[in-house]
Amino acid sequence: MKTLRTKAVNIVVCWNNLKNVPPKAFPNIQEMEKVPAILGQLEGAIPELVEIVKEGEELNKKIITGEIEKDDSVIARKDWVERSRKIESEIGDEIVEIEFESDDFNTFFQEFERWGKDWFNRVNDFLDFRANMNETNKQPKGKKEEKKDKKESTAEKK
Repeated sequence: MKTLRTKAVNIVVCWNNLKNVPPKAFPNIQEMEKVPAILGQLEGAIPELVEIVKEGEELNKKIITGEIEKDDSVIARKDWVERSRKIESEIGDEIVEIEFESDDFNTFFQEFERWGKDWFNRVNDFLDFRANMNETNKQPKGKKEEKKDKKESTAEKK
């Protein structure tokens, strides 16, 4: 297991962008098949932020399809932007922890290295998140930790 510690807003940026990567951009099917699990882990750590993003997507669909009149759409968007900013200011800087299976984290790490520069709007946000990812990547794999713990407990018994 590897534990990523970072700001909630960084997770929503990655979640929102990773879910929109087209299939042809993945190097192989195996990597693509891991994405739903990774997205689920990201989504589970930031439910309030995910909900507001989904509300925005639904609002855009309604505006595009004409379900919402033009005059009403301006008010609806303004309301959504205000709520979005409020939620981001309240919880965006909170540090969240996400536990990944080592293999899932390695896949997410590779995807971030491949596309992460396109996901973030500000250099500092990208660099901060990259530092968090690199720190997590340095953590030992779960299986090695278990073996190490077993060796230590065996040594203590002797």
